[in-house]
Amino acid sequence: MIRSGKGWPNDNRRPGINPPENFGAMSIGYRVKVGSQRSVVFILGKHGEYLVNNEDIEAFDPTTSGPRTDPKICLSCHRLKNLSEFPLNQNNRRGPITRPRCKECYVLESGPPLSNRVKESFKESVGAPDQGDCWQCPVCRKITIANVTANLVVDHDQERRQPRGIICDSCNTGLGRFKNGENHLQNALDYLQECESRN
Repeated sequence: MIRSGKGWPNDNRRPGINPPENFGAMSIGYRVKVGSQRSVVFILGKHGEYLVNNEDIEAFDPTTSGPRTDPKICLSCHRLKNLSEFPLNQNNRRGPITRPRCKECYVLESGPPLSNRVKESFKESVGAPDQGDCWQCPVCRKITIANVTANLVVDHDQERRQPRGIICDSCNTGLGRFKNGENHLQNALDYLQECESRN
């Protein structure tokens, strides 16, 4: 763990002449090479190697972090943060658990939600089904009872902030997990086809 969250990109820049880059306090990394004054550390949140002053590096066991631990490692920025910095996700038998991403990363990756006014206007314009109607999700093709056996949501383009369609909550979560594209969906298909060809 890098307490100050500062270091020099390991690209032949000269530490001491150039100021260090700030990649975030309490960043988690793996030491690649140990030097007398500085070590090369792979910083997970930056997906790259940095030269870090040895006195700024503190040993940390990442397996001690989990859904309820305080502090906890963020899935996106890979910084150790207080549990209060993570949004609540759900409850299970052992009580509430937080989302895997901190509030800051969650907002950055999800963007602000659409207003209820925009959602309702879109539902009206496309003729969204009423609660209790028989309905088929255009993504998973599952036939359900609208807002009874499946919650319907207004899916939206996070960059353009425009509604795209009405889909089930599960598929909306899936698209979010696949980052709405960015080759993640194709990577998933490639993975499944590779597994199928091996079997």
